Amino acid sequence: MGLISTLFLAASVATFSVYFRRLSDEAQAQTS
Repeated sequence: MGLISTLFLAASVATFSVYFRRLSDEAQAQTS
């Protein structure tokens, strides 16, 4: 159970980081 929770948490963090990076890239593209 702990391993599944850890994998799910890691996947959530990875997805959020990719989504946040995409938003920041779009913001920089609009400002420049």
